[in-house]
Amino acid sequence: TLCAAAAAATASGSDAEKFMAENDAAMTKMMDGMAVKSSGDIDADFAAMMIPHHQGAIDMAMSELRHG
Repeated sequence: TLCAAAAAATASGSDAEKFMAENDAAMTKMMDGMAVKSSGDIDADFAAMMIPHHQGAIDMAMSELRHG
């Protein structure tokens, strides 16, 4: 789900504005989630970064479907 600030920002405005606000929130959440401290286990670190990366793609796609 999107953060409360993005939800408030999308309460009014055009579909393009709503999409951009939701997309920005999803991108920020994704990038924050990908900031994984190295554990020394390359496989585990890669998976830990890819999970939020792919969830971000899903969140952005859902926003596009809502507003595109």
